[in-house]
Parts: sequence; structure tokens; C-alpha cells
Amino acid sequence: KRIQAANSFLRITNRHSMMRPMLKEFIAEIQALTQCSAVAVRIMDEEGKIPYAEAEGFSNDFCNLEGDLSIHSDGGMCARVIKNDPDALAPYFTQNGSYFVKSTSAFLASATEEQKRTLRNTCHRFGYESLALIPIRSGNATLGLIHVADEKPDAITADLVEILESAALQLGTAIQRVSAEQALKVAYLELDDRVRQRTEMLS
Repeated sequence: KRIQAANSFLRITNRHSMMRPMLKEFIAEIQALTQCSAVAVRIMDEEGKIPYAEAEGFSNDFCNLEGDLSIHSDGGMCARVIKNDPDALAPYFTQNGSYFVKSTSAFLASATEEQKRTLRNTCHRFGYESLALIPIRSGNATLGLIHVADEKPDAITADLVEILESAALQLGTAIQRVSAEQALKVAYLELDDRVRQRTEMLS
């Protein structure tokens, strides 16, 4: 299953040159693999904001509420995962920096006050019991994260998280490649436009 997933994600990342179609297909593959109802990808911008670049299964209200997060904000697990800052929630983090809980209700019932202060609890308020946040990295840089959630408890296992961590590494490389290709296209179009304007001026 791990090898099949790796091959599927590799095919997706290799056949796309545009960001949104690649992310949409990547998310669909994660939903098929995990059978979870909601999957999204956040990509960090130059200001440290981490909006949803693409999402499937999360409501508009959820995305609007969570879409303005920043790594400079004082709360939220998404920011902590990207900053690799588990703090009081270290037992819920994997060695690779992913955060996941099998039941948000059970977690909140047993959490200490210090642990509760580090959470926004948005997923729980919207009825999601299973939750995983997987950092997207390329080299030493963290580019964003994969957000997986489901209304059922125990929908996400440690084995699935390991598979998603490998997928996130593939996605990180693909995001940098596609971003570079798109930036090159923009630069080419700008150069072409400047040449055209200069030619018109000389004429």
C-alpha cells in the first residue's frame, strides 16, 4: 500500500505544470487513500500567511474562518506544525513533525489546561473527530501543510500518517518546481511585453 501510494503521488506531481490542477488531483488521491471526508493543502506565502491553496470537503465557513491564519499568529496547530513547535502537545506529534489525534473529543476531555490554551479547536467545533496535519517540506524549508479530517474517530492511523509524510515530501518538491516554472512564464511574458513596448516607442 505504501509503494502504491508513493507511485500514485509521484505520477500526479510529475504530470502537472500548473499548481491548482496538481493540488486538486493530489487531494483527491489522499481522499481515496484515507477515505476521509475533508482534505486541504495550505501553502505559506512570503508574509508568513498560510491560506488554503486548495480544499475539498471543508465548508466555505470553515475555510473562511481558518483561511487567514499566519505563522506569526498566537494560536492554532497549523502554525505550530509549520514552525515545528509542538510545545505542550509534543506527545501528539510524530518524529517527522506531523500532528494527529484519533478523537478530538477524547483529546479535549483529557487535555491539560496548558494544552487547551494552544488550540483553536475549530476542527472539533465543526464536528471533525479525526485530524492530521502533515508538514510539506523541501530540504530544510517548510512550505505549508496537508490538512486531513473526518467526522469519524479513528479514521486516521499512524501508518496512514507515515504514508502522507512521504507524500508531503513529494508534494514539496513539486510545489517548488511548479512555482519556479510559473514564475519563469510570468518573467518571460513581462520581458516580451517590455520588448513590444520598446519596439513601438522606437517605431
